[in-house]
Amino acid sequence: MAQLHVGQLASFGVGFCPYAAVTKWPYRYLHGQVSQDVSEAFFAHGAFRERGWSIFYIHTRLDSTQKPLLLIPQAEVQQLFHDIGEAFDIFAPFPDVVRDAGFQVDFLEEGSPRPRYLGRLTNETSIQDLEMTIPPQGSAAEEPEHVEDRSLAAFRRKMEDSIQSGKNKKPNKAKKRQDRIGVKKGWCAQLKRSQCYLGLRNRGSVNREDFLGDPNMSWEDSQKAQEAYEIAAGIKMPPLDTSLPAPHRFDRNVVFICVDVEAFERDHNKVTEIGICTLDTLDLIKLPPGAGGAEWMKQMRCRHFRIAEYSHLNNTDFVTGCADKFEPEFGVSEWISINEAPYVTATCFKPPYSEKGKYIPYPPNQSQRLSDASRIKNDEVSGLGQRRNIVIVGHDTSADIEYLRQIGYDVGNLSNVAEAIDTAVLYRAYKHEHETRKLGMILLELGLTGWNLHNAGNDAAYTTQVLIAICLASLNSSNKPPFSPPSKKLDEAANDAAKEAKQRLIEESEEWQAADEEGGDGGEAIPLLPAENRKADEEFTRAMNKGRKADEYRRIEQARKQHYGGERGGGPGRSRGGSRGGSRGGSRGGGRGGGGGGGGGGGGRQPAPKQAPEEDSSSMPFDEDAMDEAMGFGPGGGDTQDGGVRLDGAAEGWATPVAPATADPKGGTGYLPPHLRPRKQTQGKAGVVSKEALDRMKLIDDTW
Repeated sequence: MAQLHVGQLASFGVGFCPYAAVTKWPYRYLHGQVSQDVSEAFFAHGAFRERGWSIFYIHTRLDSTQKPLLLIPQAEVQQLFHDIGEAFDIFAPFPDVVRDAGFQVDFLEEGSPRPRYLGRLTNETSIQDLEMTIPPQGSAAEEPEHVEDRSLAAFRRKMEDSIQSGKNKKPNKAKKRQDRIGVKKGWCAQLKRSQCYLGLRNRGSVNREDFLGDPNMSWEDSQKAQEAYEIAAGIKMPPLDTSLPAPHRFDRNVVFICVDVEAFERDHNKVTEIGICTLDTLDLIKLPPGAGGAEWMKQMRCRHFRIAEYSHLNNTDFVTGCADKFEPEFGVSEWISINEAPYVTATCFKPPYSEKGKYIPYPPNQSQRLSDASRIKNDEVSGLGQRRNIVIVGHDTSADIEYLRQIGYDVGNLSNVAEAIDTAVLYRAYKHEHETRKLGMILLELGLTGWNLHNAGNDAAYTTQVLIAICLASLNSSNKPPFSPPSKKLDEAANDAAKEAKQRLIEESEEWQAADEEGGDGGEAIPLLPAENRKADEEFTRAMNKGRKADEYRRIEQARKQHYGGERGGGPGRSRGGSRGGSRGGSRGGGRGGGGGGGGGGGGRQPAPKQAPEEDSSSMPFDEDAMDEAMGFGPGGGDTQDGGVRLDGAAEGWATPVAPATADPKGGTGYLPPHLRPRKQTQGKAGVVSKEALDRMKLIDDTW
């Protein structure tokens, strides 16, 4: 190792371990006093550096913003574990490859990139000092290597595992807590919006200013005024009398359409059942909900469609399928062909919204053409009523929406869909639970009876019942969980010596209190995006994050280049044993002094003084032409004028919506980085992904 020079390739077949993962080993894989003792003896207080390590680096080739990965030869790590085992009489093995796949990494594939030598980590050097000496990728200081494209996919997977192995598993606690509170706020807001749709919570009368009492007001009057404010703001809800109609107007007069789709357990591409249940809020006007919402539940209109081509398929291994057991109280099963499924489903999202008697049942045991199955009476479903606002309902709604897209019907393309409500989320907001409950368990908790679950029609009906029951039950303060954790749970946690579990219960209760104490009406609905627009939105967000990382990483690269090519004699040249200078004409003296074209060596290395690198806003560490194409701003795409994007102002930094007008690296003016340009709006089609969208997705993946 002593004879290696910076940039020299490691020998073929040598195994390595990520430096970051090795330094965290005693804290991750040892516990209690042993972890502390091993840390004190071999890792903490400079003990790790004092041992001395050979440090290698490798360019990850994941993206231009990822800094090189630092590695330690596996043989040196093995010796460390051996010494730890001898010193403490414990078994100190490498982590299991299943638990931590990136802790041990080899480079045995032909044509795969290999690590390069960086230097020795000792008491006299720090890992930061070594990182600053990493040569730029492809520079003359790095030994040439042969890399084949066919090996890069496996190589990148190894790099991702190795990087993940060295990451801190416990992010900032405060930020993590705020993230959890934000998620819980979203759940609570969805429940409040659902209550607004059902007329159980007032919409749009929220005043967020706290009540300010009149100093001349009596204590009793002040209390009444405070209570009136809390009710108006949605912080406190008055008792609900279920024998009376809904106390507020039905927000947006929506139609709830609950969807449940069943697929064959051995092949999810084969959709076997579609269940749809409709609840029209116009049917609930002046109708009391009744005990537990029983009267409202009678207004549901349910449909159960079975796919004729897959009538022989039944789930038995993972769930107990019962496609032939649609409950009579909800209706009768109807047979359709798979080709008809998109159109039949679409009719349920139009007036008259799942009215019965519009289809002729199709007996699968007769030898008639599948195309004749359940013929549509178009004269009965066309031209009736007006378009209404629709709210999609489901239990794990996203999965059912994806199944509908799979058969060719994308509800995200409907402009009158207000949002999608998930009853699994509603129950968590109601009970202040974090774990997702199955539909059967929720029915049991709410006192509802569910027969023959995993029948798509039954599940859609029961999910709609759960929606009604949760919205009513959550308004009763006696049904809501207390903000302080039950003492019984605390005692059990203490008896089990689970102090962390006890603290987590307290924190969980505090988070729910912070999430649910604001009141309000739940805010604006969160609309669904068509499949194509949703993918474009994800691409834009990903490009935005890449740009922010690139802005920071560019400064590091500039500092590194300046370190090698600044005021170190003749230029960017490097030398071993002497100075090669900028023209490699310097004498090979005793050190690494920088010579001019024919300048002499020197007594030692003369590092360039560290200066703040100049900003080069036109320098982008990724292929901008590819980004243009990926984001739809290439030839024929985007709003451009005279070959560039018009700028309305100059703002600084990646976080601003408009970037500064900088020099175009290809010669133009008014240059705007691709990831900051406006998104291209696309029109999605039901169940269809255009060839242009597929090409754009492939191109952006190749770019990264």
